[in-house]
Amino acid sequence: MKAALYSGLAVAVLALMPGTARADLINATINTNIVLEGEDDNGFYTLTVFDGTINVGSGFTNSYNFFRQGTYGGFSTQTNQLTGTIGLSITGDTIAITFNGQAQPAELLATFTSIPPTITSATETDSGFLDGVALPLPNAFTDTSLTTEAFYLGFQPGTDTTQTDLLTFETVTPTVPEPSSMALMATGVLAAIGVVRRKFRV
Repeated sequence: MKAALYSGLAVAVLALMPGTARADLINATINTNIVLEGEDDNGFYTLTVFDGTINVGSGFTNSYNFFRQGTYGGFSTQTNQLTGTIGLSITGDTIAITFNGQAQPAELLATFTSIPPTITSATETDSGFLDGVALPLPNAFTDTSLTTEAFYLGFQPGTDTTQTDLLTFETVTPTVPEPSSMALMATGVLAAIGVVRRKFRV
């Protein structure tokens, strides 16, 4: 009898349950690729800072060290090094990436894929960028991905920049039970009432 009672109540609850409110980044698993691309005496290069999967959980914050000894004009010195840390922070609706260290002429590219679908906009705010030193480039997004870019124009120790992208997700309207669902709910409730009445008659 208890099984029938629970079954009837479950049908009633499911009939009224709303649709998913929206997607966000909490508990998401995101494929992440962060690289620095530049050129020196040896030609074009790509320095991979991080390439892997991130489990966001309730929120994610980490930093990744990078280092490359460059050669410019035939010299490989400390001032020709590209070195520092890239920081990454992810919340429910933001992805922030920072550059902190010694810059050289290079482009920072951060690509995030397999994001839960329904991204409708990605608005970026930038800080720490100085004219003639560093330049934030426009981001790009699809409903499941985001790419941020920045270009560092030359040797610059003490570079500290932040790019923060606020993601907006499509809001899904809660599901309104259709007449058939209402009828199903009524049937479930009546079944539950019938079970209770039989139980008290015994």
